[in-house]
Amino acid sequence: MAKIICPYCFRPFHDHEVHFRAETVFTPAQAASSANNIDQYFKMGENQRHKLFWERYGGATESDDSTPWNPPYHRPVIPPSNGPGLALLRDRDQFVCGALDYYGRETKRRVCPHCCNPLPQNYGKYPVMFFSVAGVPGAGKTIFLSQFCSHIDMIALEAGFTLEFEDREVKAFVRRNPIAENKSLPAQTFRRSEGALNQPLIFHFSATGKPPAAKFTMVVYDLGGEICIDADMAGLYAPFLRHSHALFLLVDPNQFADDGGRALTPHTCLDVVLQALPQGETPLDIPLAVCLTKADNRIGGLGLPELSEKTVGSGQQFHADHHREVSQQIEQFVKRRSPPLYHKLFQRFYHYNYFYLSALGVNTKQTTGEGRVPVSPPNPVRMEEPFGWILYKLGLGKCYGTERRPDHQWRLRCPKCRALSPCDIEAKAAMCPKCGRKVRLHGGESDCIV
Repeated sequence: MAKIICPYCFRPFHDHEVHFRAETVFTPAQAASSANNIDQYFKMGENQRHKLFWERYGGATESDDSTPWNPPYHRPVIPPSNGPGLALLRDRDQFVCGALDYYGRETKRRVCPHCCNPLPQNYGKYPVMFFSVAGVPGAGKTIFLSQFCSHIDMIALEAGFTLEFEDREVKAFVRRNPIAENKSLPAQTFRRSEGALNQPLIFHFSATGKPPAAKFTMVVYDLGGEICIDADMAGLYAPFLRHSHALFLLVDPNQFADDGGRALTPHTCLDVVLQALPQGETPLDIPLAVCLTKADNRIGGLGLPELSEKTVGSGQQFHADHHREVSQQIEQFVKRRSPPLYHKLFQRFYHYNYFYLSALGVNTKQTTGEGRVPVSPPNPVRMEEPFGWILYKLGLGKCYGTERRPDHQWRLRCPKCRALSPCDIEAKAAMCPKCGRKVRLHGGESDCIV
């Protein structure tokens, strides 16, 4: 079985090397007064590996499932060896899923052996995909993620997958950031003082259809808007960006407004993301969904198109035909309003596309003392499209119709000097701008970037 990659520290380990948080817990006083030396291994207290990890982020943010004086990360951590013996429990596929401790109590609280952060049920049993959601403060990440988590069943089904399991941190995130009619929307968050890193949101999916179905685990990181305005914070988040298999870049349409010397331009967040990703002359191979948010609240004078709902369902796959017109309209808008963003996307990414969505799907109004509230029951519009597209680009989902690629995204790599050049898809050839060699789309002379 392949090694497990920790969703926190990204260090690898095997399933039989996991540590466990014990169900048997003694207070320091109980352990000190016990005649049984084994009780010392089950004494509650702060785990040093866990503490060292979270000190960098201002403190642990793990939701509490026990009493206030005994948070889950104060439970004793028991290794599979070097202490009171654990009897490992395996499922029918021989994957380690739990253990019996010295006192015969069963625990399924697996933790990473390196940083002692929690591993959800079945984490590491199936392929794991890391997704990062980034955007400047006010881009709508919190509302987007809350609605994404609340509607994940239907979003996944539209992409051809069934939700099998969601970690308790998913429910905790929605409870902290509820979205409802006449209820104040979550405020723009700056989390430096309360723990800069939100817990990852983890889901298990299986493909729809007859068994045996393909399964995978998705880990979603909420990368705080602070990374766009604080270099130190950007450095802390860099490991999560570097290990991501795909990125969601949320852009607030207000960032395109002509308001003089605005600090947060449409490409502000992209610049930070690019600094964290591997550097080189060739574009990055990671799929990037560029999402213009708040489409239900169009800004006057920007020339944004009206948000339209899809006329029919996708048939459990990414429906490229439904997305084509939206992609073209948003691309032309970005090209006109923010040439730097438009060109940086082309220069640095092989696979990217534009999306236009609303996490609310309804108008909001300003209330006295409560902030903005939805005027009717929220109903997200086109939130499933970037998710379905990313799964398609990663080889997990399917695509109906022909995907529209942004301008110049058909490129050829010169087999001699490896330089990239835009390709005229009709002519199926290009002239290398670096060495002058004629490069053809077909015939084995080059690598076609598609």
